[in-house]
Amino acid sequence: MREKKSIMQNIDQFAIGLYFALLVIGLLTVFAVSYDPETSRFFNFSQTHGKQMVWMFISLIVGFSILTFDSTFFTKFAMIFYAVTLGIFILTFLVAVDINGARSWLQVGSFQFQPAEFGKTTTALMLAKYMSMITGQARTFKNKLIAYLILGVPMGIIVLQSDVGSAMVYGSLVFVIYREGFPVYEVLFVLFIGLCFVFSMIFGGDPVAITLSIAILIYVGFSSLKLIRKEKVKGIAFLATFVGAILLFLLGGEVMSLNMYLIYAGTLGLLFASWYLVRKIKYFKIWWPVVIYVALLAFVIFGVKYITTSLLEDYQVQRLKHYWACLIMPMQNIM
Repeated sequence: MREKKSIMQNIDQFAIGLYFALLVIGLLTVFAVSYDPETSRFFNFSQTHGKQMVWMFISLIVGFSILTFDSTFFTKFAMIFYAVTLGIFILTFLVAVDINGARSWLQVGSFQFQPAEFGKTTTALMLAKYMSMITGQARTFKNKLIAYLILGVPMGIIVLQSDVGSAMVYGSLVFVIYREGFPVYEVLFVLFIGLCFVFSMIFGGDPVAITLSIAILIYVGFSSLKLIRKEKVKGIAFLATFVGAILLFLLGGEVMSLNMYLIYAGTLGLLFASWYLVRKIKYFKIWWPVVIYVALLAFVIFGVKYITTSLLEDYQVQRLKHYWACLIMPMQNIM
């Protein structure tokens, strides 16, 4: 008969120590911020820090209770937990009251809670379960897509709720996918999509598109040096065609006054021509970054505009811009 094992048997004591340290630091911070010499008492449970202390002890009891469970419990029910979470996310988006521009809180009587906080755990469990199911298998397009959808669906709903802070936490789980053997360029593509969206919201699409174009020009230019040394004519022809494609995209509108669709068609045509020139040269492998560049460019030009005009309300767009600006401005001051 197989012996059941609780999580407590393999507990990471260092992680638990860090958890307790964070709890204490958080509690002391709340106490310090709301401290009043005349009325504040550390064990006054009617004040903000006192309520924080109550919830801290409740969470400790619940947490240590969970640690005594059979470790297979979470594996068996991960899919159910995840499905219920998505259902609650959708319900929250439909019925939640707007609070400071976000629809991310559910109210049951006098009790309010944010489903996204619980969803972080259930999404991580579901992703872990799925990644363990495909361990040792070839990373096919199908199982890659499923992994990204497990992460992307709750993130998308949370973004629609205008709770960008929580969505960023979900986004960090993309590193788990990389850790489990997914190619780095795929993980970077997902991260770059998020960064392009953020910077397009703050600075506009044109500066982001120009930055991407300059970056790919530098990358392809340096990568072409070996090609030009070995096959001078073909290498120069390739580089001239590729540079022409990028310059057409960058200068076609302002300098040449060309039609937008003509610019896009011409750029793609020249990129295809540059690929055709070197398609049989096996040692010259630069195309994954180029494909990622084209995909990111399409997202910046068309995707961001569609999301901000068709999927999000005006107040949600303004709230996102304000949120990201508040994050970026301190970094600019430091630099």
